[in-house]
Amino acid sequence: MDKQPKWVPEWVWTEYLEFVQVCGHMSADWVVELNRASERPAERVAREIVFDKDLASLWRAMERRDKSHEMVWEKDQQRTHEHVSSSGRPKTWGLFMHVLGTMHGPSPHDLVGHDDRQARGASIAKLARRLRRELARCQIRHSHLPEPIETHVYAAAAALAKNLVQSSVQTRITAGIASSVASARVEDAFLMGAMAAFCYGTSQDEPLGFPILEGLEAGGDAWAKSEPVVYRPRDKTAVRTYFVRSITAYFRHWYGAPLRKEAASLTRKFFDGDMDASFVLKLAP
Repeated sequence: MDKQPKWVPEWVWTEYLEFVQVCGHMSADWVVELNRASERPAERVAREIVFDKDLASLWRAMERRDKSHEMVWEKDQQRTHEHVSSSGRPKTWGLFMHVLGTMHGPSPHDLVGHDDRQARGASIAKLARRLRRELARCQIRHSHLPEPIETHVYAAAAALAKNLVQSSVQTRITAGIASSVASARVEDAFLMGAMAAFCYGTSQDEPLGFPILEGLEAGGDAWAKSEPVVYRPRDKTAVRTYFVRSITAYFRHWYGAPLRKEAASLTRKFFDGDMDASFVLKLAP
């Protein structure tokens, strides 16, 4: 068994061992998908991060800004209506998984150019607005969609909910939770929540309501106004650029600062080149 490096705090080491243990006997979709995407086993990437002395300052920075992490976590809990203590969430797991998910480079959506995303985002928003108007003509008030529409949409929502429940239950079973307990924890609450979301999302409490379509409209408009993460996707350093911008965005979100020195250390770990905080600043102002 590996020995804890002197520069690794006890809380990091404990979370790392738990992460390795879970990944070691787990066939959950998120592990399989991350391993496939990064072309590196999840345990290997976690080990490379933990055993790199150059990253000792990362753990200190995370400790100093733990309050920021706690506040963001609590805010996320309120938004998703979950109630998991911030003290119960392994902070290193989020870092490991973010690095794994980022190493394979940007998604096709991240690479869509400014003009193209402007046109496509505006088109999505326009179609959502048009569909909301058409549904509003049904004169729905605290009621349902026309029966044939509701039947098909409800069936699709129910099938999606059941698939997500099965995946979530399987994740818990492979993590060592008894199948009966895993099912009891997830299925009833999730199905009820999914159906409630469907009923609310396809109702019209206000003129031109329909929150699901409203979300599509707002999302389309937002995408149209956004900028590509990587402007030159064919450049040989495009994946590295994406990694730098993604990891600094991760630090900003969770710790209230880009942690450029630590971002540079992580980038050097997985990409060639001599990078420091000033290099990161140029790529991710």
